[in-house]
Amino acid sequence: MQHIVFKNNLDKFKQDINSIYKELAKNGFSIFNVGKINKKQFLDFCYNLGEVIPSGRNKDLVDEIFINDKTGTQKLPFHTDKSYWRIPPRYEILYVDDVIDMKYGEITISSIIKAFESLNKNEQEKLLNISSQYNSPNNRDSGYNPSAPFINTIDGKIEYFRYRLDIFNSNIPEINKLSDFINNNYYKISYKKGDILILDNWKFAAGRNITEWGPGGLRRLFRTLVI
Repeated sequence: MQHIVFKNNLDKFKQDINSIYKELAKNGFSIFNVGKINKKQFLDFCYNLGEVIPSGRNKDLVDEIFINDKTGTQKLPFHTDKSYWRIPPRYEILYVDDVIDMKYGEITISSIIKAFESLNKNEQEKLLNISSQYNSPNNRDSGYNPSAPFINTIDGKIEYFRYRLDIFNSNIPEINKLSDFINNNYYKISYKKGDILILDNWKFAAGRNITEWGPGGLRRLFRTLVI
């Protein structure tokens, strides 16, 4: 079967950009299949959403994320990426370059905005005024704010959340209530070879389910971060 030509997908993407943004705003992700593409084509594609930035010091603009039975079996908790940066990236974009004998391991998505709206006014007000130190995880670049708000606003409007509880002082009842909503109200995305997945990193948390592998199983992703 012949793969879809990338240029045709790119043209369609440009035509459907408004519907893709609507999907991102509603669900926190947009997904579509572009067939086989290389890193340069993927990077060119990602520039349609904004400026692509490296994920850390001395990093290429496109990361390769490789998981198999030795590196990617565990469930990943919900989080927003690069929460410890001064301004986290707006979108995370993933492309499935290859997948072999992988079972489960779906990406999980949950709306932080809906979780926030489920709280009462007093709880919301408390979260709007919480700041804490965000420590970068071990073996990561250390471009974090010594202290930063959990919810970041501009002119009173919520712009983005820093949701990564392993590097944040989360021993707060309102945070726990927010987390309970996130953990109990999510959906799973199964994506296959050739798929591009765009994730909203400002208002939706993402994770991964437990993965099972067959002999020689693996998944290799290309990833970019967009501001």
